[in-house]
Amino acid sequence: MEPNIQVGDLVYVNYMADMENLQRSDIVIHRGTGPNKDKRLIKRIVAKPGDRIKLISATITGHGRKPFEVTRYELNGQLVPLVYSGSHEGKFQLPESRGGAPNSLFIETAGNRSYYILEEQSAFAPAEGENRELVMGPNEFFLMGDNRDHAADSRYEGTVQRSQIIGKYLHTYFSLFIPNPECEIRHPVLLIWQMWAAEKTSPCHSVSVRWEKAGYVPPLWLNN
Repeated sequence: MEPNIQVGDLVYVNYMADMENLQRSDIVIHRGTGPNKDKRLIKRIVAKPGDRIKLISATITGHGRKPFEVTRYELNGQLVPLVYSGSHEGKFQLPESRGGAPNSLFIETAGNRSYYILEEQSAFAPAEGENRELVMGPNEFFLMGDNRDHAADSRYEGTVQRSQIIGKYLHTYFSLFIPNPECEIRHPVLLIWQMWAAEKTSPCHSVSVRWEKAGYVPPLWLNN
């Protein structure tokens, strides 16, 4: 869910949310299926019951006026706007992109809501770019991660049933910047001790606190 929810974020979830009133652009926590059946995943709703969604592989200009291969989609026959918003530098503290490819921020507008997504200038994954059209059933949702190049979402694992959704993300209450993906901090009570006790050769030695993200709510613009 980078850039909005990052590795190292500790998030507050409303498990008492009204699951009958979920909206497009809501960020939700759901139970995984298949290889992720024992995991809780966090993704954004892009299509809700009754919606018709068509996935489109497209090229759009991004960082350095270079082409970025992206997933775009039509929602009920209308192409969802996606515009380049510049580099993430100065907006989000992110690890280096995988493979050294430049990252770019884009603003996606679904209905009357706009939010950041992250795209990477990299080779297009066949499953991501597969053109297909789906109609959501009465309790069916299509979810996508905001980090579109690295998200185990409905493009790959299928739609999510309402019964699988267990809560709505509200905000990030604390955050750690973990530049080394080999560092695993398993328990929030122990995380400070792990950071301080880590030896210089430990993958967790370079972990730092993102103080600016205490109580952070991802940008979301409401458009009239």
